[in-house]
Amino acid sequence: MKILFITGMFAKPLLEKIIKQLIGVEARVLSLPIPVAAMMTSEYLSRELPRYPEIVDWADIIIAPGFTKGDLKEVSRKLGKPVYKGCLYAYDIPILVEYLKKGGELSTLHPLDELLTGEKKRREENILSELRREAAKSGFEIGGKPVSPKYPLIIGEVFVNEEVDFHAIAAKARRLASHGADILVIGSSRLPFDAIVDYSKEVKRLLNMPVGLDYFKYEAFSSLSDGEIDILLSFPADSIPRFSSKEEFRETAVVVIPDPFAVTVEDKISSLRAGLKHASHKGFRKIVLDPVLNPPQQAFIESMYSFKIARKEFPSNPILMGISNFTELIDADSIGVNAVLASIGVEAGVDLFLVTEESVKTFFSVKEFRRALDMALLAREMDKPPKDFSINLLVCKSKKKKGLKPQELVNPVRASNPYFLKADPAGYFKIYIDHDEETIIVEHYKHGESKPDITILGADPSAIVSEILERKLASTPEHFYYLGRELYKAKIALKLGRDYVQDEVLF
Repeated sequence: MKILFITGMFAKPLLEKIIKQLIGVEARVLSLPIPVAAMMTSEYLSRELPRYPEIVDWADIIIAPGFTKGDLKEVSRKLGKPVYKGCLYAYDIPILVEYLKKGGELSTLHPLDELLTGEKKRREENILSELRREAAKSGFEIGGKPVSPKYPLIIGEVFVNEEVDFHAIAAKARRLASHGADILVIGSSRLPFDAIVDYSKEVKRLLNMPVGLDYFKYEAFSSLSDGEIDILLSFPADSIPRFSSKEEFRETAVVVIPDPFAVTVEDKISSLRAGLKHASHKGFRKIVLDPVLNPPQQAFIESMYSFKIARKEFPSNPILMGISNFTELIDADSIGVNAVLASIGVEAGVDLFLVTEESVKTFFSVKEFRRALDMALLAREMDKPPKDFSINLLVCKSKKKKGLKPQELVNPVRASNPYFLKADPAGYFKIYIDHDEETIIVEHYKHGESKPDITILGADPSAIVSEILERKLASTPEHFYYLGRELYKAKIALKLGRDYVQDEVLF
């Protein structure tokens, strides 16, 4: 098979490098006098390609860039050769070739990317698996987890500032672990240190994964034995010479941050350099450095640059980025914020990300950051923007317009009078959601009773309605309409990590 790849002037070297690695096909590159492939149209190709008869006659099939606008059917007819749209990005050309070898059909209208979702997903999973294998070669571990910028780890924090039943802590810890946290940290700024240590040990026993402490009084860490806790956050650099522990921390990882008055990039790096020296003298062997990300509009860009400098200055030490200084201090949806911060961190060579869900607006940040991190890593490995992967963070908005409209409005009637619900003789319901358990809770009350006679738990509104039907807990069509509306509001809130209050507007 002889394949001719069409490209613009700037992408020719990349395509030639890629086609040299292809096996089982002959391939050539034709660079047209246009800067970038995204500027191509079917009309342009129809006009331009006939000017290269020798190379066009050589080809069995011609592949135009996936970004080409218009239908290539007329181009194909004019040349007497099959002309199809290829992939959006040159990095995916090997997938295209394998697809053709297997007898796959291309389109004159749609790029290959739309045809190859399954193939792309398998390839992306293989890339991420290989990154995890590469990361496993790291000599630095926290609780048995290898630490490497090849595949950075996520530290999920369970913040506890009041005495609570351990079940609540365990539920959140389980959720963070299931959402992608590699390490868990129990944090507090109020509870006694011994209580936080006990919570940490219980979580470690329960989930069998690395667990650390984030405590406001670093002096309290002196009572711990080496290896008793996997990671400690955080030691200000100038405090380390005064720190006295009963033994050296050789297996316990410690996080060192700049002095509080270190503001500029130079001051932060200088402070971390001194802190690293002090920590080594104290016998600390697993030292993680955190240049500290500043909040938005408070020297954020300068602090961001300090991570890039720290990566170069301290190549042997893992770099940690705590993202809560940004996500918790901006009234914006955490989904997009996490996507941006993950890309920044990966580009800066960060090894560990500390992700918190302290406020309602940051619920599900660990899940969001895990997906954002995988997107950023794929983008880094494929040398492309974090776009058009099989995974994305488009939760509230659509990537493409798919909505359909009727061709004709038949007997249109404008609906304007809302229906007001009447009491159902079978009783009424109270609906709640539990984000940690990822569950919708539905209580049924009989009229005049102050306690529910039954509580239904579930995550699927249709299953909950099915249970209500079977138990005859509702009896009117209007009530079932109301239940369907509220249960799907609850499901959306659960999916988004948003607060839900029955009968209140969700957005």
